[in-house]
Amino acid sequence: MKPPTYVPDFNVGDHTYKIPAWPLKLPPVAMPVGGPLDSVTKILSRGGLCDNQWFTEESAWRGSMVHKACEYDDHSELDESTLADEWRGYVAAWRRFKADTGFKPLLVEQPLYHPSMLYAGTLDAAGVFPDGTVGIADRKSGAITPAARIQTAAYAELLRVSGWLDSGFRYPAIRRMAVAIRPDGTYSLPRGGEYPIAEQSRDLAVFTAALTINNWRIVNRV
Repeated sequence: MKPPTYVPDFNVGDHTYKIPAWPLKLPPVAMPVGGPLDSVTKILSRGGLCDNQWFTEESAWRGSMVHKACEYDDHSELDESTLADEWRGYVAAWRRFKADTGFKPLLVEQPLYHPSMLYAGTLDAAGVFPDGTVGIADRKSGAITPAARIQTAAYAELLRVSGWLDSGFRYPAIRRMAVAIRPDGTYSLPRGGEYPIAEQSRDLAVFTAALTINNWRIVNRV
């Protein structure tokens, strides 16, 4: 399978992205090597699309722990004897989603960046469904907010330009869904099950508007 082309330098500690040193075979970009790249979630917040009133250090820590446990599970490397009881339900919910849908993660917690729009993000899971379609599933340990569809549109665009789809998948269109996993072992999806492929361009246009606002705020220091 072809690895993604546009992979940023990612600092796990402070969750920051930078443009990496370029192999000679790749085209130039409008920002120098080492230039910072804002994340999808930061852009949505600065663009006014996210309500951060419920975002706390506790919720951030919970999300981080849940994501890490699910990442290990996707790689079949989860040692359940070391898994705290408070995270078991979330992992069970993620497993149930995969079993119910047949979703097979192939890229897990994969950082990517866009070479022309100059933003970055980390995909929770990108993979294939039994019918051969490609999709991204964004795990949520809390509620699914309206901004999730814009977030997944930005991630789908990152996946589209990454080169990974050149690996020979049957269908080039990217399915998008947010998956709310709960501590009781259940999960839920957006109304309708997933965000319509036909609305990807519209949702991406909303993200592009937020990116424009974000960049304006950076230039004007507001």
